[in-house]
Amino acid sequence: MKDYNCSLRIHSRRHLELKSDYPLMRNAKRTDYEMNFYFFFPNQLNITEKRIGVERFINNIKIYTRFSTPGLSLKLIVDKECELSPLYRIRHFMEMAEIEQSRKDGLILYELQVLTNIYRAEVDNTVFLLASEIQKQTRDSMCSRKMGLFLDEMQTFLKDFRKLHALFINPRINDIQREALAWADESISIITERALNRLFTSTQEMESSETHLKAYEKITKSETEYRRSMGYQYLIIEDDSRSGERMAYRESMLKKWSQSAMYMTNEDSRTPHRVGHILAGIAAGIAMIFAVFMTIFAGKLFTPNSTPWILIIVMAYIFKDRIKEVLREILKNVLPQLTSDQRTILFEPSLKKRVGISRGTARFNKISEIPDNIREIRFHKPNPFHSILPEQDVILYKRHISLNSKKLITNHSRLNSVTEIIRLNIDDWLKEMDDPKDFFYKLENMKKIKIKGNRVYRIHLVMNLKNHDHPEIEELSHYCLVINKTGIIRLEDLNEVS
Repeated sequence: MKDYNCSLRIHSRRHLELKSDYPLMRNAKRTDYEMNFYFFFPNQLNITEKRIGVERFINNIKIYTRFSTPGLSLKLIVDKECELSPLYRIRHFMEMAEIEQSRKDGLILYELQVLTNIYRAEVDNTVFLLASEIQKQTRDSMCSRKMGLFLDEMQTFLKDFRKLHALFINPRINDIQREALAWADESISIITERALNRLFTSTQEMESSETHLKAYEKITKSETEYRRSMGYQYLIIEDDSRSGERMAYRESMLKKWSQSAMYMTNEDSRTPHRVGHILAGIAAGIAMIFAVFMTIFAGKLFTPNSTPWILIIVMAYIFKDRIKEVLREILKNVLPQLTSDQRTILFEPSLKKRVGISRGTARFNKISEIPDNIREIRFHKPNPFHSILPEQDVILYKRHISLNSKKLITNHSRLNSVTEIIRLNIDDWLKEMDDPKDFFYKLENMKKIKIKGNRVYRIHLVMNLKNHDHPEIEELSHYCLVINKTGIIRLEDLNEVS
């Protein structure tokens, strides 16, 4: 089984993105995971329940759930005996006469989209590993062999994949399928060119790099000419100021098209709202019983409309309102699974079947309420004055996801895990910040020297992810987000330090 993990990255100056991979348990009907995300805010930012509130914090979060991209090497994709390969399946579906044509069209379209996603993931991962080896100053001869093998496999894949164009000249293949093949082909060409451009930059650091640099240039030029010959839109047009704009838009559209096959359909559940109304009704009923009881009690002890009788009735109704609020919070805490702030039903997009459910809750906590292991990670650096400094504001964002592993794996034999992407808007965090510009001075050679500085704030984020079937094993991550009034400056990975 693939290891479960969570990672954090900067999506934009105003957005953070948390990505969690949830492996599916193949021998179990259901797979359940829990993720706790602790935000430690400096006191100056005033990130409190009174100013922000749970509902506002939740509304700044967008969640996307999708199938994780299957892991297949380029060698396996072109293997004519590999039944998991999208190329194998496309050819197989085209030969099957017993499948209804509309279903066959849907299957071919899906496999073309999956093929594009697998190729992107495999190429990006390989380029990243090769670039890492070059930076580590691994022996040039070893890197050269690996790069040579990668280029051979890439060109073999491109040649084999593009043979589909001849197969699609078939009266049983409609124009939409041929257009889908063209979109997949253009996407794969763009992925190839961009990957080799990144590898070109890294390879320049090698001593014996000339052979590979010429190979990269030759392939990228070949891909550009190929796209021009096929009439594809992703092309640099000289003397056209909007050429880059159109290329960026085209690349974005193609990526969204291919990845649309991986996203699950989400539907907000009404259960939390319904249960919330029921619990509010129960709390109000109990509070009303208390008020009625006190009214009867006052009537037996004192004369109606007397001063003591009026005081007891007034006090009873004052306590009634407080009892109602307290009971409602207690009942919400007793039944957190039914009263979560977010509750989403997950559907498998092609079959329209329910395959899981996810829940999310947000709570404003004090440092003393945080588990010891999380507190130790956050305050790994000793500070003798920690107890007298203003206490940080803490938000715990808790998520739980339950997946029907059996149903998912039955319908998707390549599927190993599900990925959840949480995108968080940080605009509310910036409103109490000071001006980011600051200046410092030093005296040197009888002169006052001005030094420009930036005023920044550090927000620590600690995450833990665990499988309900193996609670003793958890994935812990620690990051520090450096921001100022203009937005995110950088994200520091503190996992090695912690």
